[in-house]
Amino acid sequence: MGNTQYRGRIIWFLLTCRPDLLPIDLKRQGRCEVHIPLFYPDTDEARTKMFVSMGKKNGIDIAQDEVPKMPGGLPLSGADIESIATAGRRLALLEGKSQVSALHLTAAMESFVPSHQTDEKELQELAAIIECTDIAFLPESLRGALRDPHERAELMQRFRKASLRAGS
Repeated sequence: MGNTQYRGRIIWFLLTCRPDLLPIDLKRQGRCEVHIPLFYPDTDEARTKMFVSMGKKNGIDIAQDEVPKMPGGLPLSGADIESIATAGRRLALLEGKSQVSALHLTAAMESFVPSHQTDEKELQELAAIIECTDIAFLPESLRGALRDPHERAELMQRFRKASLRAGS
C-alpha cells in the first residue's frame, strides 16, 4: 500500500461497518485515502432502485411500478429489501405463479419485521459520516455536519455518547 510505484494501478477495497476501529495508519492519505460511506436508501426513488436491483440479483423481475410503498419512517437496508423481494417470490411460488406481482411484494412488505434500530447501528452511521473523506459522498442532509465546525463538534459528541451506549 505504501509503494507509490503502484499508485493508480492497484485498487484496494476495505469494507467495514466500524471505520473508527481501523488503525489510524491504515486510514491515512496514501493508504486508504478515499472513504465512501454507504447508507440505507432514504428516498422513494432510491428504495425503488434497490428493490429492482435486489430483484435482478435474485432472478426476480420487479417493475418499478410494482415496488410497494414504504411505511413512513421505516428505514430499510439493502438486505431488508432483498429479504422482502425473496419473500414476495415465496408467496408467488406458494400460489403456483412464477411471476412476482405488486400484491406479493406488498404482502411481503406488510409482514416484514425489520431489525431493531440499535445503538450499534447509530454508531455505525455516525462513524461513516465522521470518517468520510469527501462531502460529495454524503447525502445533502448530512453535509452541513462536516462543513460547520460547531455541527462537527456536535456530531463527535453524539458519536462518543453512542459509543458509550453501545459499549465500544
